[in-house]
Formats: sequence, C-alpha cells, structure tokens
Amino acid sequence: MYKKFYGWKIVVACGFIYALVGALGLTVGQVSLSYMALDPAVTMDRAMLGLGFTLFVLAQGLPGPLIGQLVSKKGARFAYICGASAVIVVGLLLSKFLGSSTIFYLVGFGILLSLSCTTAGQIPGQSTLTNWFVAKRGKAISYMMTMAAIIAVAYPIVTNALIKHFDSWRVGFVMIACFALVGLLIAIFFVKNKPADIGQEPDGGVLATPDSDQSKPVKVSKVYQAAEHKTASQALRTPAFWFIVITAFTCFAALNLCISQGPLHFVEQGSNMDIVTTAISVKSVAGIVALLICSVLLDKVEPIRVHGIATLLMGIGALLAAFSGSTGTVFIYYICIGAGYACQTACMPTELANYFGNTNYPKILGFVLPIIAVLASLVPTIAGRIFDVSGSYQTAFIILAVIGLIGFISSCLVRFPRKKK
Repeated sequence: MYKKFYGWKIVVACGFIYALVGALGLTVGQVSLSYMALDPAVTMDRAMLGLGFTLFVLAQGLPGPLIGQLVSKKGARFAYICGASAVIVVGLLLSKFLGSSTIFYLVGFGILLSLSCTTAGQIPGQSTLTNWFVAKRGKAISYMMTMAAIIAVAYPIVTNALIKHFDSWRVGFVMIACFALVGLLIAIFFVKNKPADIGQEPDGGVLATPDSDQSKPVKVSKVYQAAEHKTASQALRTPAFWFIVITAFTCFAALNLCISQGPLHFVEQGSNMDIVTTAISVKSVAGIVALLICSVLLDKVEPIRVHGIATLLMGIGALLAAFSGSTGTVFIYYICIGAGYACQTACMPTELANYFGNTNYPKILGFVLPIIAVLASLVPTIAGRIFDVSGSYQTAFIILAVIGLIGFISSCLVRFPRKKK
C-alpha cells in the first residue's frame, strides 16, 4: 500500500501531536496561570500555585507505567486518541470554572489536564519512533521534538496577545481545547503504530519476498546500541539506569522552576509579561537550534554525554537568574533552559533505547518518568514556599544551579560495555 518509507511521515505526525496536545497544556498554562496569579480577584498564594504545578508534574510521571502498558497493548494511535479527546473536554472545563475554586485548580489543571496531555505526549510518540527507526533513531526523535519546538515558538506570544485582547486569562484554555482537536484528527488519519502494520521495516528496510532473498542493509550507528534487549526489571538493576535518571531529573527540575515560577520571578524583579512571553518564545527557538544539533550528534556522540552538557547549561541559566533580573538576563536564562531541556527531550529516549534496547522501551520509560516526576514535582511548591517566606525566589534558583552541576557529574559516570572484537 505504501511504496515509500512511511517512517518520516510518522515523525511529522508525532511532532504535530506532541506540539498540539502533549506539550501545549504546560506551555500555555505558564502564561495563563501567571496572569491568574496576578489577578486581584483570585486569592491564591505562590505555594498553592506551585502545588498545582507539582500535581501536574506528578500526573505526568506517576501514570507512566500504565501509559507504557497502554501503548504496548493498544498502540500509540489509541493512546493519542484517548489523550487528545480528554484534553478537549478538560480544556473547555478549565476555561469555564478555573479561578473560582482552589480544589478545581488542583484537580482540573494539576491532575486531569496533565494526565490527558501525558497520554498523548512523550511515551506514545517516542515509543512509536523507536519502532520505526534503529540506525537513525536519534535523528528521528530529534526531528520530532524540533517540529514541536518550531510550532511552540508562537504559543507564548499568541497566548499573551489573546489574553490581552479578550482581557481574560481563561482564553488560553479555550486555545488548548481547539488545538487538541487538530491533534486528534492527525492521530486518527496519519499515525501507524509499527512498520509491520503496513508491510515495512525500520529505517526503510525492505521485507524479504520470494523475489528478494535479502533485506536492504541498515547503516550501523556509531554510538553504543545494546545487542540484548533488557526488561524493565533488568534495567532497574544497572547503575547506568540510575545515573540517567539523576541526569534527567536535573533537567526536569530546572524546567519545572522555569515554568511554574519563572515568569513571576522576573516580574517581581521589574520585568513585565510582554518581555517574559517574548523570552519564552525565544526559549523555543533555542530549543529548535539545540534539537537540530542533536539530530546530527546523537547518532555519532553518546547521548548521555550531550545530556550532561544540557544539565550544566540549565544550571548556569538558573545561577544567572538568581542574581539579575535585567532584560538581557531574562533572555539568556530562557535560552539556557530552552536549549538544555530540548537536548534532554532528544537525549533521554535515545540513550534509554540505545542502552537497554527498544523491545521493552515503553515499559522502561514508564518507570523512568514516575521516578523523575516524584522528585522534580517538589520544585514548584518548594519554590513557591520560599517566596512566601522570604519574598524572593533567589534561593530557589541557586539550589537549581547546584542541582544542574550534580546532573552533569552523574552523566559522566555512565559507562558502556566494551565492544566485542
């Protein structure tokens, strides 16, 4: 039915769905909820605001094993359809009732929206690409995340413009529901779970037929790729798994502080939301550049080494933000966070699949995300509490700078088995 390799169309489809559904809730939420926190009609302290983001992160990570099981049994297409449908409903409910009840904020945004976005987020997208690509896995995942980043460039500016035009921060959640509808249609019509579903092989290999006794050879990646595919329980017993988790945690922690309290931190230091939302868009541009670099590097340089540099970069950004709120610092901070976390999104799935194999990848990723979520989810609430007590976020940013250094050290400790001669 499909004469040309369909894998690159899968990359495009997954990139759009991740941008329009999986990542949109948190991207738009950071702008809309910052306006909500500054709204005199909404009585909510910063710790409570942070708690909503804490729950959001937990709801992204803790259900990871269940979503991994869902993808393994039903396929990514089914997960995408379920997640996108839920985002449409929850987004509309939030646009109507958010701000009237703290409980609804915590449950609606913190749990329901997060769970819905996650079901149509990293696990189905990256799991699908590990099925479609082997030799070019790093490039494919980087391209998917690059597409998502390109689309996301406009989100903060558009959200800010809509909020100011309609004089309501609620419009951001209507935007979430509308975009999720587009993502739902893409999932229904374009996503194919595995190459075998349409008679193809990973990386465009040709299935052996009576007329062809050989398959098209697939180029071998220059980085380590496991010959034996480990189970989730086997992966958990390796030091490399935990070093990867620590490295990834540092990136998630830095991002969580940026999204939950970053805009408010810079507003408190004299910036305004116009500057901050522009910087958030520049953050996406920095992410695009980083992902393009990753698309070249990750099949040539061990992804965990690139991952470590990313954590160090995010730590440097946090350190600068702790001591300066100038316009230049705002942009430098968001560039560091954008580039660092973009590398994280490409490196972590690639290094997990390379190190432990792709057979049990959904389950392994399903274990990684809850561990990271539990640890990183504490950051927004703790940062909010630090502000409520001290009137400043400076201490929180200094702590994140130290954590970034720890992540870099952890990445350097991952060792690879020697290749057999």
